[in-house]
Order: sequence, then C-alpha cells, then structure tokens
Amino acid sequence: MRPRALAVFAHPDDETFLAGGTLARLAECGVDVRLLCLTRGEAGRRGDYDAVSPEAFGEVRQQELEAACHALGIRRPIMGGCRDGAVATQCRELAKRGIAGVLRTLRPELVI
Repeated sequence: MRPRALAVFAHPDDETFLAGGTLARLAECGVDVRLLCLTRGEAGRRGDYDAVSPEAFGEVRQQELEAACHALGIRRPIMGGCRDGAVATQCRELAKRGIAGVLRTLRPELVI
C-alpha cells in the first residue's frame, strides 16, 4: 500500500500558495495525497467575478481548486462544507468533525 498524506486548508488556493511544491513532490514520489478544503472560498477576492453571486463564485473557486489538484498530481479535493468566513465561528464543530472523520477514514501517515 502506498503511503498516504492529507493536507487540510480553509480555502481554495491555500494548498497551492502554502504547500503546492510539497504536495506535488509527495505525489511525484508515489504518496497518495489527499486534500480536505473546508470552504469553497466564496467570500474571497473576486477580481473579474465582481458581478457573480457568492454561490456562483464558490463554484468557480471549487472548479479552480479541482484544476489545481490535477496540476499538482493529487486526487480531487474533499470539500468540508463550511461557509467561507465561518470556519472559526459558526462552522467550528462541523470543521472539527469533518477533519476527524477524514483522518479516521484515510489514516494518513503525514498531515499538513
């Protein structure tokens, strides 16, 4: 069985900006790399997407996240289901349970 790694981040793009090189290298070395993203990033900076709703922007961000995972050589992300901006407040318990559940299921040797 291949070694497993789990990366946990709050927002799309965090995985690339904070650990993209590490995640890509782990995947290149044969590690089964999984990503848990707690939000869809719907409250982030919109740039060219100023006119779209937060929900539609969350969909765009999730598609970008899936493309980033593909480029990094890792599997499709596991989405945590929290609203962007609520991980530390209203979504705290859901985030904790979600992380714990993914850890129990995947049993990674490495957590980022």
